[in-house]
Amino acid sequence: MLALVVGLSACGAQLGGGNGLPDATVDGPTTLDDGAPGDAAMLGAWGAPVPITAANTPGVSEDDVSLSWSGTELIFARVDTTVKHLYISTLVGGAWSTPVKAPFSAPDANRDESPRFAPNDLTLYFASTRAPTDGGSDIWMVTRPTTTSPWSATPTRITALSGTTTEKWVTACGGNNFLMARVSANGETEIYTGANLATPTKVAELDSMTVGANESGTFLTPDCLTTYFASSRDGTNDLWTSQRTTLGAPWAAPTKVTTFGTANNEQDPWMSADGRTFVFASDISGDNDLYMSKR
Repeated sequence: MLALVVGLSACGAQLGGGNGLPDATVDGPTTLDDGAPGDAAMLGAWGAPVPITAANTPGVSEDDVSLSWSGTELIFARVDTTVKHLYISTLVGGAWSTPVKAPFSAPDANRDESPRFAPNDLTLYFASTRAPTDGGSDIWMVTRPTTTSPWSATPTRITALSGTTTEKWVTACGGNNFLMARVSANGETEIYTGANLATPTKVAELDSMTVGANESGTFLTPDCLTTYFASSRDGTNDLWTSQRTTLGAPWAAPTKVTTFGTANNEQDPWMSADGRTFVFASDISGDNDLYMSKR
């Protein structure tokens, strides 16, 4: 278990924050790895979000956060001067280690961001502006033979997911299905879907239809039935969620996740398979930092 914040309470109860973030309440649909919808109420309230200290540097922007499915590896983006790079921290003795730059980092003139682990934790998808590129950020992947092995220093570009605009946030679930974010012809970042890393199509039911709004930070639960993402459809960048009944069924109308606040910008959601750990980025401190909540 990650020993940062633990707080189980009766369903619907509130937990005091004391850190500037709002108190937490049960919010948003959850389908856990046992496949039973509605388990969120059974798990109780989310604890107040707590900064992930090892990954938060005062005055420096950190976001694009993901955990491994084992819960022992943290990967996020940090702005080095003006360019984002990915950093890795591991859980050692209940504490996160000092982050180190990923071994597959691009040269300093290029940007790496939006990491997501494959379900087996042996592949990592991320976006990069490194060459070759068709324009903007493209989707790349890096692998390792075991979960304790270092990542390869040589990533591979996924051609079918890399277009002439910008692509980010490939998140995969069982059966090689995925969601991702792509800048469409209208200049808005929207959510796309596909399987087997083949050419994706736009997910119409997750599009806000609000002119100028963007959707990003896509996340899928392992059963492929619940998504969390960030959207600016209401003005600020907030977390939203949607469910579907089966793989291939349409997504339900998204609902806003108010548990972790809405006055500031929240983004980059990730939730553990058991529904007990949630991480995200927020600018409530003045720049983007990483936060974790548990229940």
